[in-house]
Amino acid sequence: MFTFGWVFTPIVDVEIRCQNTINIPIVFHVIHNSADTNHEFETGVLSGKIYEQVDIINKAFNGRFQGDKTTKMSPTISVEQEHEFRFYIAGCESGGRMGIVRTNSQFTACQIPDITNPSFGGSTPWSIDSFINVYVGDFEACGLSGLSTQCDSLSEESSIIVIDYRFLGRNNMEGLDRGFTLVHELGHYLGLLHPWGNDFDGCISDDGIEDTPNQSRPYYGCPSFPQRSCGSTDYYFTFMDYVDDNCMELFTPGQINKMIATLESKYPFLLTNKVNCDIDYARYNFCDLVGLYPNPVFNGFLYINISENLHHYNHIRAVNANGKCTKLSIEVIDEVIRVNVNNLNSGDTCTKKVLVHSE
Repeated sequence: MFTFGWVFTPIVDVEIRCQNTINIPIVFHVIHNSADTNHEFETGVLSGKIYEQVDIINKAFNGRFQGDKTTKMSPTISVEQEHEFRFYIAGCESGGRMGIVRTNSQFTACQIPDITNPSFGGSTPWSIDSFINVYVGDFEACGLSGLSTQCDSLSEESSIIVIDYRFLGRNNMEGLDRGFTLVHELGHYLGLLHPWGNDFDGCISDDGIEDTPNQSRPYYGCPSFPQRSCGSTDYYFTFMDYVDDNCMELFTPGQINKMIATLESKYPFLLTNKVNCDIDYARYNFCDLVGLYPNPVFNGFLYINISENLHHYNHIRAVNANGKCTKLSIEVIDEVIRVNVNNLNSGDTCTKKVLVHSE
């Protein structure tokens, strides 16, 4: 029994809360191209960045990004949700890393059909009826930011989500920098269409969701409110349109209900998973966002990747086991810190930690 300092009474309240929480495990398959030395990729797929992305997903699915367009709609969109979504990294009793599978391969960008096949350098998905498998890699060469399958039959080759690492979490991609690309693809995975349905220039088809009015086309950028087509005001600010991330606000109640129905009919075993940890993804460890290579140093230079603007760092201090500090000269090359360690003496190497700060 766990004691938290307070008592839940009556017990039925706890039972109701648990019934309304939908726990969904995700496995992240990170495909490293062993023939490539893309240091930006190595920083962009560190565990801390994946934790950040999970936090964004949970906030998006639970209405935490609602803004002024939501309140301007008439009638006003009901933003109260009967269910709480909780996405989490599968197997997280080991700190989340069991559900972050890293594969070194010769996989090239556009071999999407082979991404689940280990014989071709892919990674075998975990049981697709019990886990959502997200594949992260370098897909720039084929112009891919993300894709999701919507197949009637379950197969390991079809039921996956793919995302380019540049769009993972908060990033530097203009217009798509808030981590909503994976939110959008999760919507597709759970049965949602774009608001305009399958026709890009007309009002013939729509997404089949009652509270998202039919619209004739996608929107881009961040249009002024309101926008109209097909005789109604368009909900271009849902996560299922093509607007910039800073213009997206919510899933509508109808979209939420559709995703729950998809879970119940197509992925029922997803709903039977038990959360086996309680990682606070919003409080990921900064150290997890720092990459050092090569380690040990063999060419006189140490490279450091940090997931934030590097240009205000002008000194690096290496702290050895005795607490002695040595100031090292550095330079920033393509958003990577290069540290010259040629002047270090024996025993000066950092055995405990590296402090990075501005001076």
